[in-house]
Amino acid sequence: MGIEHPQEKNSWKLLDWTTKRVSVDHFQHAVFYLLIYLCFGDKYEDSVIRQNTAVQRAIITNFVEFNLLNFTPYLGKILFHKLCKELLEVRYELENILLLLRDAQREKKHNKLMDGGGGENIVQVFG
Repeated sequence: MGIEHPQEKNSWKLLDWTTKRVSVDHFQHAVFYLLIYLCFGDKYEDSVIRQNTAVQRAIITNFVEFNLLNFTPYLGKILFHKLCKELLEVRYELENILLLLRDAQREKKHNKLMDGGGGENIVQVFG
């Protein structure tokens, strides 16, 4: 370890923060990519991964606020109608993304059955 000039040390703080942020973004992208690959068994485009990541991040960041609706559901809908609307929008986006992925899997399975012949035994683990 050498002795650094104080000005040089401060200039490295910004660089260090940006490299940490970039590495966190890459790590999160890899985790969501792996999650979708494990759940659906296919490789998808980055746009699908980024959409899923954005929706999951919105759910996680607003978790505490959305939890307000759990305490008094009927009164919460009236008092926090904007929050309730935001929760429903986020859930709708997540549902759309997951339904698209599920429909793609079903179509792929259907095409595989039609092309591969009917003599194969297929074990379906998840509904």
